[in-house]
Order: sequence, then C-alpha cells, then structure tokens
Amino acid sequence: MNILYFSPVPFEPVRHGNMRRIEQCVKRLMSLGHNVYFVYLQSGIGLDIDFSAMQKSVTHLDIIKSLEQEKKKDEKGYDIFDNYYEEGLEEKIKELCLKYDIDTIICTYIWHSKLLEFLPDNITKIIDTHDKMTDRHISLEENNIKNEAFSCTEEDEARYLNRADIIWGIREEETEFFNKITNSNKAVTVTHFEPARFLKKKYSELNKIGILASNNQINYKMICNFIKLFNERIKSKPIKIEVQITGQVSTMIFAPHKPLRRISNFYYKLINRTDKIKGRYAHLFKKKYINVTGPIDNIENFYNNVDLVIIPIMYGTGINIKMVEAMAYGVPVISTECGIKGMDSDSKYHHCKDIDDLIDKIYEVYNTPATLQKLAEISEDCYTKFLSKATEKFDKNFNSNIFI
Repeated sequence: MNILYFSPVPFEPVRHGNMRRIEQCVKRLMSLGHNVYFVYLQSGIGLDIDFSAMQKSVTHLDIIKSLEQEKKKDEKGYDIFDNYYEEGLEEKIKELCLKYDIDTIICTYIWHSKLLEFLPDNITKIIDTHDKMTDRHISLEENNIKNEAFSCTEEDEARYLNRADIIWGIREEETEFFNKITNSNKAVTVTHFEPARFLKKKYSELNKIGILASNNQINYKMICNFIKLFNERIKSKPIKIEVQITGQVSTMIFAPHKPLRRISNFYYKLINRTDKIKGRYAHLFKKKYINVTGPIDNIENFYNNVDLVIIPIMYGTGINIKMVEAMAYGVPVISTECGIKGMDSDSKYHHCKDIDDLIDKIYEVYNTPATLQKLAEISEDCYTKFLSKATEKFDKNFNSNIFI
C-alpha cells in the first residue's frame, strides 16, 4: 500500500511524545511492507531536525515550507476554525498523492484536515488526533497551567474530524467521544505502542528514581509539584536516594540558553550547573540528591541507570507516552491514575490517587526493595499484553480498506 503521512511535526531526533508516536507508526508501516511517503510541513521553530535520518526511515521525504501565518483566537480563547490551515496546501498534497499513487493518507492532528476535502474519493483519509482538543485551554486554566495549546469547541472538533473516513483516538475514552460528536462510528482506537525492549535487569535496592519529560508547561508543573512534595517528605523523613530528572524539560529549569536543544548531554552538563538554575521554582531543584540532565543521547541508558521510573502526572488527556516507553523497557514504574490511563494494570503502584500517595509508594519500595523486581515483572507482563492488542488494532487499518 502507498501511504502519504502528512505531519507538521518531525520525528528525528525524538524529543517529545508526539514525535515518538509518529516515529513508531512510521517504523511499523515500513516493517509491514508499505511504502511511506512522509510529508513534513516545516515551520521555523524546528531547528533540531535530522532530515537525513528521517529520509532513511521512509520511502521518500518531502518538505513543504510553512507560511508561518498568525494563529488567531476568539474572545473566549478558542482557536478560530481552520485558522491553522495554510491555503494552497491542498494543491501540493493532491499533487503528491497523484505522483506517488497514494492509497491512504494519514493527517497528523485535526487542524490541517481541510486538505482532505480536496483529495479523490478513492484515497482513504485518516486523521491521527493524538489528543482531544475540545475546551483544552479551559482545562489548562483550571489547572493553573499556561495556555500554550490548540483548543477548539466541540462543534469545531466535529467539523475537523468529519473530513476523514477514519479517526484515530489514542485511548478508548477519546474514541467514544469522537464517535459521539461526529455522530458516527468512524473513530477507532489506535494507541501508541513501541517494540518491547525488556532490559532483564536485576533489581536489589532503590538508589535512584528517574523522571523523563519534554519541555511543556504541563510537564514542568508536574515535576515542580512532585519535587516540592518530595523535598518536604525527605526533610521530615530522610532517606538516601537520588532523583534524576532527564529530558527537554530541563530547558525550563535552567537559565535560557539558545543552542540548548541542539547540544549533546555531554556539553549540556558543562554549561549547566546547579548554580545556573533560575526562575520562580529554582529553590526546589537545588538539592544534593537532585540531578537534572539534558537531552537524551541514548534512551536505553536512562532506563538502565535508574532503579525506578516515576510518572507523577495529574492532568492530561491521551495516553502517556513515557508510561508506554518505560513499560516497553520492562523497568519498575510507579504512576498516578492519570499516568496509567490507556494501559491495563491493576497494580496499586500504578494507581496512585495523588502525589502524596505516589511518594508513599516510593518509600514503601525503598523499605521493601524486593518489590522492585516484582514491579519489573509486572511491567513486562502488562506491556506484552498491551503490545499484542495495540499492534493488532494498528495493523488492521492497513490489511485492507475495511477499518471497522
């Protein structure tokens, strides 16, 4: 099958969860023997892009320069319908579809879905939603998080989605919501998944916990909230443990540095020290037991170097990509109920009610280190079942043009 994969997000190098999802979808399609013609709508924001790696990962890479037009919101804070869409895009995509004899197009996110209206009926049109966009800015404001996200009304989201033949929801709850607002059965659950890479590491004691996060306001607040409460607990009930915070979220913890996103972790450590932590929450991270590192050079090294991965997220829709990734490596995980959503686990360590409960569980594991090995086994078992179901649902989309 010839598949055109349109995206305003690159996937090499992987720095964020949405990039990881695109990367894994592309890899899966290629492994199934399909031709993937990736079309990247390039904005001026993405400076750290490995075009060579992207080209090697697909059948062909095409780049369309974005017009960088102003994004406008109405008086209620909603993005104006189709304001993100760039006029003339439909002509370029239609031309590429004819050139590559495309059977199916995957449109990443809803806001460029207008281009689907101009394509022939014989091309199956898929929207990979990545997330639910209805009232997103309201949810952010309710959680005291800076609004930096696309947000639309329920009516507008339905209008965006109805342009597709197939709608991918990343979690069952969102699939049900999309079917409800579009008054259809077009939405199917195609969750994020990755190949299993179980480390088979032996765990005997808890010395280091790890948190991996990208640089957005939700992640930043999540980590600040966790560290604040963890610091308070350590002060009242000391334990000998290191907290490693890794990933692009570190660019929000340290003082701004222009080339920060483009340098390796080795050089990152040279230019960022504890005394360079700035901002309103700087005091939270200036502890001997907290180690903030930068961009990931090798994700496997991160999981190999920690004894326990923490998912302290309390807010958000979609599936938590970092939860999927941690379980794909078969490492011990403690998560909130929000973090485990979209995966099937009945472990009490994956259903913490709040951050205090999550910290309680960390102390519990610290005092009974044999639990670590059990948690690693739970991760492997949970992910093996999850991966089997997830790949089956994904593959079904491309076995034929029958998607339901």
